[in-house]
Amino acid sequence: MFSKTSRRPLRAALLSVSLLIAAAGCASDASDDTASGPEPTEANAATTTTVPCEGAPIKLMQIASLEGGVSWPQAADGTKAAVATVNATCELGRPLELIVCDDRFDPNVALECGRQAVDEGVLSLVNSFSLVADGGIQIATAAGIPHFG
Repeated sequence: MFSKTSRRPLRAALLSVSLLIAAAGCASDASDDTASGPEPTEANAATTTTVPCEGAPIKLMQIASLEGGVSWPQAADGTKAAVATVNATCELGRPLELIVCDDRFDPNVALECGRQAVDEGVLSLVNSFSLVADGGIQIATAAGIPHFG
C-alpha cells in the first residue's frame, strides 16, 4: 500500500503522535479527576483541521480498557489530543482518523478489537493500553498492522 519512502513521513507522524501522547500524560492535572463517564465503545476522534485537509483518512486504532473490571476511562484522551494536533496542520496531507476500541477489560472483546482493526484497514495500532489487549494486538500484528506503544 505504501512504499518504503512514503512510510517515512507516516512513521515520523506516528512518532509525533506517540510523543504528544506522552507529553499529554505528563502534563495532566492530578487535581482534575472529574470524569464524565466512559467513552463509547467505538468513539472516533474528530478529523477536523484548521487548514484544508482532503483525502481518505489514515486510520489508526487504540485498544484500551475504558470500562470494565480494571479500566482507565481517560486512556484515549491523550491519543485523541495528539491526533487532533496532527490534523490541525494536515501534516500528512490527509487527516488521521482514530478508532478507539474499548475492550471492556475482556480478552474476548480485545480479540474482536484486533479483528476490527484488520477488517477496517487500520494502518497502525497506537498507544494501546490494557491488561488484556495482547490478543487483539497479536491479531493485528499478524495481519501486518504495526503497534506503536
